Amino acid sequence: MPKEKRKHLICPNCGHIFAENTANNFCPDCGQENVDSNVSFGELLGDFVSNYLSLDSKLFRTLPRLLFFPGFLTNAFNKGKRITYLRPIRLYLFMSVVYFTFFAAQFKNLDGGEIQITQQEKMDSILHLKDSISNEILQKELLEKNIVIEEDTTNEYNRKILKVPNKDYNIQFSFPEEDGSLIREEQIRRIVLLSKKYGIEATIDSLKKENSIFTRNTLFTKGTRQLLRIYHQGPEKLASYFFARLPIMMLLTIPIFAFIFKILYIRRKRHYIEHIVFLLHFHAFLYVVLTLLLWTSDFLSEMYIVLLLGMIFIYFLVAIRKVYQQGWAKSFLKGMMFCIFYPICLTIAVSVTAITAFLMF
Repeated sequence: MPKEKRKHLICPNCGHIFAENTANNFCPDCGQENVDSNVSFGELLGDFVSNYLSLDSKLFRTLPRLLFFPGFLTNAFNKGKRITYLRPIRLYLFMSVVYFTFFAAQFKNLDGGEIQITQQEKMDSILHLKDSISNEILQKELLEKNIVIEEDTTNEYNRKILKVPNKDYNIQFSFPEEDGSLIREEQIRRIVLLSKKYGIEATIDSLKKENSIFTRNTLFTKGTRQLLRIYHQGPEKLASYFFARLPIMMLLTIPIFAFIFKILYIRRKRHYIEHIVFLLHFHAFLYVVLTLLLWTSDFLSEMYIVLLLGMIFIYFLVAIRKVYQQGWAKSFLKGMMFCIFYPICLTIAVSVTAITAFLMF
């Protein structure tokens, strides 16, 4: 149960002396709430754990039923048993924090520090991203001129070769600009050096005055600015920024998954919130299993990992059968249909989160 609030004996606002053996939640003279917030960090952390996550006996009653009794917690909640066990949203949030903490930790080195990336690796990553963005433009313009790109594997650099009638040209890191000139690796290094010396915004302003392809339009300008930020702050910071938003992304996808369930079970006359409760419980179970998998992935063979993933589907199948009260055949069919839409929706959500993280970084 949540801890009782700490109270003053005398109102700090007006000096009213509170009577003994009464609630004294508010001062009868000035109306100020009677709460003593001047506590140690340990006490404050304890109150947070107790009041907001309810990590007391409820947790130990909830976890076994979550892990070994598929659908039990959802049915109990729908029947009105909402004090005995952790509420779905609190259970989900707690397990989400645990899982994504361990998930993000996989991108740390063995000493606990962040992965170190050299300046050359940063430059190479920018060149790679530039090539990825510009490749479509390059292919389109060269195709119009009947020029074909082939790989030259006869040398150690594996350079790209432009195949033109009766002529061969070797190129690297380049694609046509509007005026026919080429963007080369040296130009990108020049922009990086300018940003180091004068700052990112000053460099962007300079590129706009030069009518550079890097600031051809709003999208190119934004992309150039963000790539320079990534270069200066390090790709590992962008990765941390992205991982910090994954829990929010997953929480926001729950209503989308619930809408799929609403369609699959439209004839069952279930309320939309019931689907959300079921998916909160299922994802909480999923986070527990995936956290254990992260712990033991170095010791388990691929066969055991595949077996574990199969057990997750069996758990899901049993859960929807018990919650939605349909036969095995219908439950299996609808479970398979949901499993088809699930990775599609999840991929779109992760992609949107990655793009948003890149643009907002």
